[in-house]
Amino acid sequence: MVADLNGQVHFVLVGFVDSVPGRTGEESRLRNTFALVPDAPVSKFVLELKGGKSGLLVNSENLCRTKPVVVVRMRAQNGKARDFTQPIATSCKRRAR
Repeated sequence: MVADLNGQVHFVLVGFVDSVPGRTGEESRLRNTFALVPDAPVSKFVLELKGGKSGLLVNSENLCRTKPVVVVRMRAQNGKARDFTQPIATSCKRRAR
């Protein structure tokens, strides 16, 4: 996966996609790692993927029936780390119950 970022500094991020085992009883999960990120300030990063029948990825569950989140693990060049979860925006009109 490649992200072409244009801001005060222009750079191209190259990401590596792989599958990792889920927790016990869960399906495997998709992981994307951007290994070489320049030491430049980034205030916001939004990744949008086209979904549906013409999308690149297929979800293993209906995202409109859950509150989907992504796990974010960041490691800075200075060794600091920050891990958090971020809600995923969907195109669902309303939550099915």
